[in-house]
Amino acid sequence: MGYQRKPKTASEILSATLGAYHLKDKLSEYEAFPHWREIVGDAIAEVAKPEKIIRGKVLVVRVLDAAWAQELSMKKVEIIDRMYRSNRGAMIEDIQFVTGNPRSMKNS
Repeated sequence: MGYQRKPKTASEILSATLGAYHLKDKLSEYEAFPHWREIVGDAIAEVAKPEKIIRGKVLVVRVLDAAWAQELSMKKVEIIDRMYRSNRGAMIEDIQFVTGNPRSMKNS
């Protein structure tokens, strides 16, 4: 009887595939997104959602309106510090707040 290889788990296959396409680092940049509410708290999470990361280290956050964008821009350093302490995702150096339609904020 010949040598039989142990079947690979879905996790092993996914990890190998992400590595082959150089997507592991990109995926890890967005690791904080599902934990946004935990990082910033309920009040901020209700009006602000992470949208994307640009230029490698700038987090774009969609906020309900200009007033919230202004309020959160004054808390930017605190939010970045919370992200660092959460030890999830990219090491963000800056946050850009953009206003958006409240409907686009649903389900996050």
